Amino acid sequence: MTGFGRTGRWFGVDAWSIRPDIVAAGKGTTSGYVPFGFAACTGELFDTIAPKGFVHGFTWSHNALGAAVAHATLRRLRDDGLVDRSRELGRACSKRSGESSESAEHVGDVRGAGMMIGIELVRDVARRRSRSPRERQITEADRRRCA
Repeated sequence: MTGFGRTGRWFGVDAWSIRPDIVAAGKGTTSGYVPFGFAACTGELFDTIAPKGFVHGFTWSHNALGAAVAHATLRRLRDDGLVDRSRELGRACSKRSGESSESAEHVGDVRGAGMMIGIELVRDVARRRSRSPRERQITEADRRRCA
C-alpha cells in the first residue's frame, strides 16, 4: 500500500534510514491492471536461504503477463517522474486540505505523505476527542458537502 510512489518515495520505508531484509509487493506493482506479486530480499538473506530453496510464490507471481505489465508500470513511474510528482501533489493537497479544514466542524488533522493523505475526523476539534459514534454519519455528511 505504501509502495510505488504513493508516499512520494518509491516505498514508504524510504522516508527513514531503513533497509528492509524483505520487501513483498502485490497489485501496486502493476497499478492494479494485472494481478501480480513479488518478494525481494537482500543478497545476504538470499545467500542464507538459497541452499534450502528460496520459495516465495504468490498466486500471481511467476506470471509472464504480470511481469511485463509490472516492468512497463515501473518504467513509466521512473521515466515520467511520477514518484516525485506524487510528493509535490501530496504537499499541495495536504496544504490545501489543511487550510480548507480549519473551519470544518469535525476535522482534527490532515496528514500524510505524498498522495497517501488521511483526514482525522473528531467529535470535538478543540479537545481533539475521538470521532463521534457511527450513528451520526459524519463521514457521509462531510462527503456530501464535498461533492
